[in-house]
Amino acid sequence: MNKINALRRAINSGHYEINAYRLAIKIVQQESKLFGL
Repeated sequence: MNKINALRRAINSGHYEINAYRLAIKIVQQESKLFGL
């Protein structure tokens, strides 16, 4: 059970990092449009 829980935590943290990365890209794209870069 502990191995499964650890695996789930690793997957969840991985998804969180991917979502944070995508969010950062969206913010950069919006700012670049705002400043006309």
